[in-house]
Amino acid sequence: MLIGPLWCARAQAWTCVQPKDTPQQVSGSNDCGIGVLLFARCKAKGEKIPEQLGNTNVLRESYRKAIDEWDEAAKKARHSTQHTPTHTCLHGTQHPRTHAHTHTRTTRTHAHTHHATRMQASGIPWNKKLECLTPGRQLNDEVINFFMKKLRSAKVYAFETPFWVKLAEDGEYTYSNVASWFEPEDLVTKNLLLIPIHRPGHWILAAVCVKEKTIEVYDTCAPGDHKIVFDFLPRFMEEVTKAAEKKAAEKKAVAKKVAAEDGMLSTHFL
Repeated sequence: MLIGPLWCARAQAWTCVQPKDTPQQVSGSNDCGIGVLLFARCKAKGEKIPEQLGNTNVLRESYRKAIDEWDEAAKKARHSTQHTPTHTCLHGTQHPRTHAHTHTRTTRTHAHTHHATRMQASGIPWNKKLECLTPGRQLNDEVINFFMKKLRSAKVYAFETPFWVKLAEDGEYTYSNVASWFEPEDLVTKNLLLIPIHRPGHWILAAVCVKEKTIEVYDTCAPGDHKIVFDFLPRFMEEVTKAAEKKAAEKKAVAKKVAAEDGMLSTHFL
């Protein structure tokens, strides 16, 4: 379903689309969150979205297994950093290896530890958080956010669930709520922005194709009413673009001023 250009009047040529071939969940299955993760991965990897969700119980088990594997990797990473190898110096005493060596290894393992520690930040035991992956249960924010962060790359940025909650707080567009959560000049260089959106009892995914100026909404219970998404996200992208242009102009002005001052100093000392 293509939403007409009037919806995008504020945002100059943003095309808003709800793909009509989005695979649908079985009624009452609570598989909307599974669909969001599937759609997000396909979009991030540049893969075609399947015609059907398939066996969602298999997908649930694969997500649980992936989290378990990352958790195990995080535990091993923490263990290795707590037991830094030592070497004997010329004086015969034991010292940790060089700071540069340990820093490099810590940097490499940080990506594994970050996600696992964030999952446990609220103090809720792992097994309780992962109960949402049981067939028939709706996914929680922690699981959605965990996988969203794994999809981030040089050209893809996946927001976490609080982003939409604050942008559309109380049904009002509120850019100031989220303006400090990102660097505008970074977002405009991405090819794709992924935004998980939770409504009472239901998850949907918004995908912003930055270069094409297209906003897509994937909903496993189509058609759905997504007017607020098609209103707020073009406005958000316009504000992000303006903020990025403003920062770029400020940096250019500073660089020009520095160059002029350097030129004056060079002339003075000639």
